[in-house]
Amino acid sequence: MNIEGLRHQYLRRIVAPVLRGIGLRVSTLVARRLARGVFEMNTPGRRRAEERLREAMKCASGTEDAEEMRCNHVTEVVSSMYEHMARFWTEALFIPKRLSHEDWRRFVAIENEEGLRALADSGRGCVLATGYYGNVAAAACALGHLFRPIHVIVDWFAQPGLVSWQRELYAQRWVRAVDRRDALRTMPEVLANGGAVLVVCEHERRQGYGVTTRFLGKTLNCYPTLGRLARWYDVPIGVLTCRRELKLFSFTMELHKVIEHDGTSADDDGVVRRCMRALECAIMQAPEQYMWSVGSGESQQAAVAKRPRSISPSDADVSSVGQVSY
Repeated sequence: MNIEGLRHQYLRRIVAPVLRGIGLRVSTLVARRLARGVFEMNTPGRRRAEERLREAMKCASGTEDAEEMRCNHVTEVVSSMYEHMARFWTEALFIPKRLSHEDWRRFVAIENEEGLRALADSGRGCVLATGYYGNVAAAACALGHLFRPIHVIVDWFAQPGLVSWQRELYAQRWVRAVDRRDALRTMPEVLANGGAVLVVCEHERRQGYGVTTRFLGKTLNCYPTLGRLARWYDVPIGVLTCRRELKLFSFTMELHKVIEHDGTSADDDGVVRRCMRALECAIMQAPEQYMWSVGSGESQQAAVAKRPRSISPSDADVSSVGQVSY
């Protein structure tokens, strides 16, 4: 086992039990204090986050005015982002216990539940698209109770030292974690049988055909998968987020938009762009909950390209989209 693996084992077997033992409130205070310290170190991650947020705000406002005010706001938002990331890691310690039972609604409120219920009861199947915002793991658990089950695409291979922790996090009765490398086989099967799949839809395609669209101030070359799945299996795409509230371990999951395909191949790209626009609008309502420090799509895909692969390049359309990795 290498140093990175030892570090993950130490965190999982020593630090995590201690934090669970001292409780959510105290562990959150500790994590937030550490997060503030990391923010003040002015790391490359912080600078990347501020640059991405600045571009997104510039596009949203459509003007170059009030640059000083914008810079101050960017600093405040990114500082809050670090605290939200710290809260995610402490929440993850308590998710398996708090969201596995029927009283999960004590912790997760749902806006537009009628829309989610309609998707779950239609029998058509659906794809639920989200981003690196709020708490995706909490969303997966809540959706599992609604859809019974929800299938979540997870990249176990991306962080092998965290596989045991990820399996524990997603080991809920109604959550089916699907290895990214099995997604090509699993997603069509699930959708053809009227099931539901949760994906993170903001990954970029480094090679091959992609859908060019603006998202949070930058141009992305998105995978065309959402549009193709919607057409091939006649399923709607639901864009949703799981927002963190001020109260500890309290979330609001919201279905923002349901997007239907018009049935022609010409609409594949349009479905992807409409999904990304809906997700962008949701993120900018509370930008501090978005992980702005996540690397660019190109850098992420370059890292993926360097890994040994067990699937063929033709698998990329399905298996490389929707990686939920923490």
